[in-house]
Amino acid sequence: MSSLEDLLDSNYIFTSEEIDVFSWRVYSKKYYYYLAWGIIRYVGHLLNSFRTVIYLPTLFKVKKNDIVVIVTSSNQYDSIAPLLEDDSLKIKVIGIDFNGVAKDNVLKFPIFISYLLSIFFIPQTLYYYFTCKNAYIRKSFRYGFREYCLTFAYRFVNRVWLGLCKPRLLIILTDHQMVARDMVKSAKESGVKTLYMQHASVTDHFPRLITDYAFLEGSDAKNKYLNIGKGQTDTIIELIGILKINGAINHAVGERSVDNIGLCTNEFDDLELADNLILVLKKDFKITLRPHPGDPRYENWREMTQKHEILFSDSRNQRASDFLEGVNCVVSYNSGIITESLMLNKPTFSFQLSHKVFDHYGFVEHNIVTHFDKATDLANELNKIRNAPNAINWKNRVKYYCDTIDTPYEGRSSELVKKLLVKYSI
Repeated sequence: MSSLEDLLDSNYIFTSEEIDVFSWRVYSKKYYYYLAWGIIRYVGHLLNSFRTVIYLPTLFKVKKNDIVVIVTSSNQYDSIAPLLEDDSLKIKVIGIDFNGVAKDNVLKFPIFISYLLSIFFIPQTLYYYFTCKNAYIRKSFRYGFREYCLTFAYRFVNRVWLGLCKPRLLIILTDHQMVARDMVKSAKESGVKTLYMQHASVTDHFPRLITDYAFLEGSDAKNKYLNIGKGQTDTIIELIGILKINGAINHAVGERSVDNIGLCTNEFDDLELADNLILVLKKDFKITLRPHPGDPRYENWREMTQKHEILFSDSRNQRASDFLEGVNCVVSYNSGIITESLMLNKPTFSFQLSHKVFDHYGFVEHNIVTHFDKATDLANELNKIRNAPNAINWKNRVKYYCDTIDTPYEGRSSELVKKLLVKYSI
């Protein structure tokens, strides 16, 4: 760890005022975070980290020619799952702070080592906090004291670990969480090649690319990252389509009718707005509600399905592709599942589920989805296409976000990824 700037970059999720994570519902329960609160949070996680002592053998299971993939959630795991079917790639999946469902092939990371060493960096973290003049950064220190303090020790542990086992390649699936972004820096310091692969749509507020390679889903992501880096990057970029829909798109024949609506929510969405939408739609349609697996209100969403007697998709256990097979239309707001649904040629719409109006991924701007802010208008549109949804080619709308559409690699992204790994000898 060389500087405060480096520390802030590793913790981009907290330091970026453009992302403004503290306005998100998951972080906004406490509108003002006290430093003491952040330190208490740090101590709690430190004590909890001792549960990972049993995962110490993970460090010795990574060999020289392995490919290491870092995952922190079920969504990230699902995005890489098609590649795991090929044993020849020698992929080792490492779960760090992994809050997904239990997977036999996910090796849990013994993060307790980093936590123990982080104790020695408490004075330096406090020094940066008290000398920092930026109000937003100071707020991020108060909330994320755990992450800031951990980063120093985490870098040291991972640099030693990766330097000893020397994997062939390190893959991250998110570029703004500390446990992934800083792992890349450790790998670079240890002479290990690095690759970033998307697990979801990206925004203009993401950080610059720092990996050796980036396998992105489409022109949307590429253009956004080039704009972020002002066109200057040493990262080699390739477009691979949406890997997690690999194969499923080949079986997509479109829908004969619209009966079961898949309503997909996330942390940005308002419970009351979703409740009102369900009241209108359930008069004419079956509804399956699927909340984001990381939403802290997960059980509130489950209770909503019981209240309205509609179906519930347990996103913490059911893969998105399996959920999509069970519905014939998707309604969501600022969610990557919009592109996945369109790829399967399903009628897909955006609805204003948040009080804050924003086009997070540019879906409306690029005309890949029609947006509604009144439940009755959406219901009318659904009834209009109910018996003839295939009159529209939904899949072709998403080409800008999924580069393999209408190419020989449509539905075969895993083959393209393997070819690129050979091309770059990694």
